[in-house]
Amino acid sequence: MSDTGDPESVVKRGDEVTYEPVEAAEGLSKGVLIDESDGAPHFAMRRFELAPDAAVPATPTRSNTSSTSSPASTSSGSAMRNTPCRPATRS
Repeated sequence: MSDTGDPESVVKRGDEVTYEPVEAAEGLSKGVLIDESDGAPHFAMRRFELAPDAAVPATPTRSNTSSTSSPASTSSGSAMRNTPCRPATRS
């Protein structure tokens, strides 16, 4: 892959990112860190925050209802539930 120009770094402070509620769960919000407006037409980086004591409900998806499954796509979700999480903080 060749570079046709000088890429510019994207630097954003935490208070510059706008978070919007996500309908999937009460207390869940999404902030877009990088997208096409930052010069990344084929890439997006998002940050999701979950409020303390909030939970995202488990819903069946195509990946966990198929006949083949991997630990991350089992209907019980045990591989994901055993992953430790830490509370999100804003700077």
